[in-house]
Amino acid sequence: MQIHLRRNGKTGGPYSLSEVERQLSSGEIAPDTLAWHDGLPDWRPAEEIVAQLTGQAPTLPAPLPPPVYAGFWWRVLPLSSTR
Repeated sequence: MQIHLRRNGKTGGPYSLSEVERQLSSGEIAPDTLAWHDGLPDWRPAEEIVAQLTGQAPTLPAPLPPPVYAGFWWRVLPLSSTR
């Protein structure tokens, strides 16, 4: 399988699947670097391509922490009004 990568607006490759896996694991390329191989209709994130070709599930990003201002509304808007 020959995979092409698009970085900084430039297309490079072809790379083997093992070479793309190595670049991902070393941090040389970001998981969202666009990749393509014969048979794909469009460019996809490299991590997704590798996961699909190796049968592994892609790693999901960590959930975002709750917003800092979340408690603000509890202080400003009372739960009930005594008017």
